[in-house]
Amino acid sequence: MKEIPIASIDKARVESIEVVCLLEKHFPSSIMTIQPHLLVHIVDEVAIAGTIHGRWMFYLERFMKTLKDFVRQRARPEGS
Repeated sequence: MKEIPIASIDKARVESIEVVCLLEKHFPSSIMTIQPHLLVHIVDEVAIAGTIHGRWMFYLERFMKTLKDFVRQRARPEGS
């Protein structure tokens, strides 16, 4: 499913906030990092920009690594 209905985004936002609150309730604050908090913002990003496949940069980063492997002289890559 590549389309996400707007109604499910609102429901996911409420559920993600509840999950983060439950995590904060049951686990000590010393092991809670920023990652559980980012769950709330991921739902907001889906509402703003859509699913991840439209803005995923991993394949471009891998291609840049392939191009960098062709460079032999790191100080002046344009001359390699």
